[in-house]
Amino acid sequence: MPKVCIAIRHVLFENFGVFENPIRESGFDIEYFDVPIDDLDGNRYEITSRFMLLD
Repeated sequence: MPKVCIAIRHVLFENFGVFENPIRESGFDIEYFDVPIDDLDGNRYEITSRFMLLD
């Protein structure tokens, strides 16, 4: 199973910036969820390897 880093964004243009490449080079896929538009219900977070909140 691939390693996944889930990022929850409150502002749609935010991202990991200079940290994105090192995260990906460490073998993680990055998935962004946008609070204003994405469905954040469910148990998807139980299977993630990393969880980050961008504020």
